Amino acid sequence: MTTRPALVALLSLAAAASGQDSSPVQNAETKPLANTSFSLSFGGTWIGEADLDESPGSLGIARAAARFGVGHKLSEMISLHFGADLDYSVYDFSDATGLVAGTDDPFDDATTVTLSLGADFKSGERNTWFVTGFARSAGESGAEFDKTITGGGIVGFSHSFSDDFTLGIGVLVSSELEDDVYVIPVPIIRWNINERWSLNSGDRANVQLAYAPSDRWTIGAEVSWDRRRFRLDDEGPLPSGVVEERHVPVGVFAVFTPNPNIELAARVGAHLGSEIKIDDDNGDRVGKDDLESALYAGFDVRFRF
Repeated sequence: MTTRPALVALLSLAAAASGQDSSPVQNAETKPLANTSFSLSFGGTWIGEADLDESPGSLGIARAAARFGVGHKLSEMISLHFGADLDYSVYDFSDATGLVAGTDDPFDDATTVTLSLGADFKSGERNTWFVTGFARSAGESGAEFDKTITGGGIVGFSHSFSDDFTLGIGVLVSSELEDDVYVIPVPIIRWNINERWSLNSGDRANVQLAYAPSDRWTIGAEVSWDRRRFRLDDEGPLPSGVVEERHVPVGVFAVFTPNPNIELAARVGAHLGSEIKIDDDNGDRVGKDDLESALYAGFDVRFRF
């Protein structure tokens, strides 16, 4: 069984349920329908061509994403959320002969579908516990579906010292394709410094400093941690191998919120500290290289209802 037919089924499910917010900080209030709220977002990112450090060739990347989210408030103390995320990346190699022997184009694309289910539990007026579990399929077109599956979850706690200042910590644990279990702490900061300035972290491994010159506009700077790992085509240059890419995007963003239910965001910056690793289907390293810095630009459109 290959990835494509299974993805059709997963995407059908994704079209019927949720996702998580990946857009920059915004100040507009969301007005849920009764005790249930929904969100739908689309976005894209272009990453400019970057030379490989220690081997010939270069790499450029284009990404597209769609997310649909559902949240339900069971009571004043308990809330549920269900998410479905789709990310599609296209990799444009040029003369990259040093990563995988015998080819200058090691892989073409990767599709990642993530389904998640979680809950938030308030303990008193200031404390919140949260837990989320997820299942993920990540693979190049033609990869065997059952070899693309991983899963895990995040559990954590936050405390609100005031209406404007919250600190917390989460721990993310995930199984890995041909690798050990991945564990990483996720610090959480929610700080409304004043009426215009805010500092936030913990949303998809990023930190944002934002300024709101008006009720409709927010601008700011951000730094993120982007790590992806996916299975290769079982008939490609490295059958059923595994790719891991890492980036540190640093940039600026602007968000326009014409009303509480619509958000338009744009961002530009540079990818720093980028790295590509390629393993065979036994987990043995066959290729590794760093990437030079590259410019990126992206946009997001989000609807809430």
